[in-house]
Amino acid sequence: MREDLSIRLIATDVDGTMLDSRGMMTDENLRAIQNAQEKGITVAIASGRFAENVYVLLQKYGLSCPIIAMNGGKITDEKLQTHTVHFMDPEAVNAVYDTLARA
Repeated sequence: MREDLSIRLIATDVDGTMLDSRGMMTDENLRAIQNAQEKGITVAIASGRFAENVYVLLQKYGLSCPIIAMNGGKITDEKLQTHTVHFMDPEAVNAVYDTLARA
């Protein structure tokens, strides 16, 4: 029996992917997100940016999407409500700091 392989989620980066070199979303990308959402596909926006910065960008284009922010460090819903936060291990942070301070 063949499994249903329909798409349920699209996760995409922002900078250099959804935005052009001027930091603007192209009409084509905006339509692609809207078309996917109209088909019931969840579109999540992933970025190294803070969630709040991505949220403002989405609002500018009238979009409502879950956000994967800070390189996966924070995940929010489309209303910017925090779903998950992943903190770095403090010992790892201190080790990186110590290494950089010696450089």
